[in-house]
Amino acid sequence: MASMAYYGSEAWTLPVRLENRLDGCHTRLSMRVKNPSWKKHPTLKQIYGGFCQASSLVRQRRTQFAGHCQQATKEMISSLVLWKLPISGRKLRKLTFPDVISRDALALYFDDLKTAMEDREVWKSLVKSVVSTEFEK
Repeated sequence: MASMAYYGSEAWTLPVRLENRLDGCHTRLSMRVKNPSWKKHPTLKQIYGGFCQASSLVRQRRTQFAGHCQQATKEMISSLVLWKLPISGRKLRKLTFPDVISRDALALYFDDLKTAMEDREVWKSLVKSVVSTEFEK
């Protein structure tokens, strides 16, 4: 997909349902471009070739951006990137950016997220692992 489609994807908070729809759309478009026979039942590796799925690329960009924001200690964004609205009463909280980042970073708990983001080498390895585990599902 063109990089234009991913413009601003660093700030997207996509539920899993929308990530699946994004991947489905990307797969259908890739199938149209490559035009393989549907009778051969091509695998995702064959469809995508050496490229990654759309949701995986969005996850990688989002985690990388969050790490950059957290490490910019002199900027206001470092204090806001992991900010959550307090839960009041019985209301269900909307999906927040920190929730999505903790899900993207291989199910890292929210309490451990800030510590991992501040260690540059640990966060870099987490960002790389987001893409490397994509076809292992």
